[in-house]
Amino acid sequence: MNNHFRYIIYNLNIASELELPELMPAIIENNPDVNIKFGPVPERLSGDIVVNKTQAQIAHNQFLFKADDIGTYYVTDGNQIIIDADIKADLSSIRLFLFGSVMAALLYQRNCFLLHASAVQKNGVGFVFVGKSGYGKSTTAAVLVERGYKLVSDDLCMMLIDHNASVVLWASYPGMKLWHDSIDYLDWDRNSINEKKNIRPVRAGIEKYRVDVVEDDRYQPGSFKLGGIYFLSKNGRKCVLKNLSGIDAVDHLLKGSYRSGQLEGLGGREQHFQTCCRIAKKLKIKKAIRPNARHNINHFVDMIQQDIERAILDYE
Repeated sequence: MNNHFRYIIYNLNIASELELPELMPAIIENNPDVNIKFGPVPERLSGDIVVNKTQAQIAHNQFLFKADDIGTYYVTDGNQIIIDADIKADLSSIRLFLFGSVMAALLYQRNCFLLHASAVQKNGVGFVFVGKSGYGKSTTAAVLVERGYKLVSDDLCMMLIDHNASVVLWASYPGMKLWHDSIDYLDWDRNSINEKKNIRPVRAGIEKYRVDVVEDDRYQPGSFKLGGIYFLSKNGRKCVLKNLSGIDAVDHLLKGSYRSGQLEGLGGREQHFQTCCRIAKKLKIKKAIRPNARHNINHFVDMIQQDIERAILDYE
């Protein structure tokens, strides 16, 4: 284990044979929570119930995921990830899939609650923006970060209900993934990527970029009480905020969950539904609607920020 890299993500201490430059380094004095290593993986899962997906097989405390031309990932018991990498796979692509479906499987095995969302915090209170790909969750977070908020997580948000029945949001790593049009809109210099260490493509051939924010002190590790959840939507005629409650809020939480199809094989659907119900009762949940036009994004974020600032006052 001495040659392993040590990191922290979602409050988990990681020991990894694969270098993960996206993550914050950590000093692990005791046994790590999660081990990531290279090695052989089973061709198929065994068990009483095995759910077959397009790229994955899922069983109780087991997840087998194959990414074409990248490799196969085997996740077990919420504490181990084995990667059987394709000989031609580049490391950035291996890490890209690791931080998506594979990490989600590990967290679901640990009974965490996940949303397809980005999150920021201010004054110790976290706020989450949920939405489908292209709906602006990362862009919304990026604009708020430019305005002085701290990034907590991007794309995959993990939360737990603690012993005080409070919803707690855990930080992931100091980076966000943005499409080229968002980079251009934010006036970040995409043309000098080769000279800028903090902006680089997430994968060759894709016009999506990873933006590191740790050096600019725009990321906050740790945990935060969750102050609200915003479900992003577009196609409206103007920017509008609508309150969500009851079954409507629960339905949005279910639909906004990250890769929730994994729960079929893991056996956690009932617990996941109950967690959605508890969060819907506990938190302020809203739907934020904006027009399609990109030029409305600042007005859209203005509306959300004003609502956030009011919510923060309730915690002071």
